[in-house]
Amino acid sequence: MLMQNGRVRFFRKSTLACFAKWRNVVRMSSQRTAIQDAAEVFKALGNPARLRMVRELSDGEKCVCDLVAAAGLGWSTVSRHLSILRAAGVVMDEKRGKQVIYQLALPCVSRFLACLENPSLYPAMHSACCVEDG
Repeated sequence: MLMQNGRVRFFRKSTLACFAKWRNVVRMSSQRTAIQDAAEVFKALGNPARLRMVRELSDGEKCVCDLVAAAGLGWSTVSRHLSILRAAGVVMDEKRGKQVIYQLALPCVSRFLACLENPSLYPAMHSACCVEDG
């Protein structure tokens, strides 16, 4: 039942079922968005040069010139990689005068990389998710 222009309007059962489906679709689309966001982060991290830059940013904020040296690539290539990382939400930038300074927007990424590179430093994380019972 719905009040519309001062009149009571009754819905058919099929209309109510449609509203229920729509509500579930809205709920699923918000979950899908979170999953898509996570997939974008993993796609952005799927390049060795970008991983080197993220590892460099784990130590703190850096200018583009530092990231060019760390990646061992040209300025335009590093700039493109940084734009991919920025679009995925992994890094954020700040302009200071003529320099652009980058820092990690997702600090958990550096811990995740450290855990992958040396699992023995994070035994609690690996015993919770990576060690099979047996």
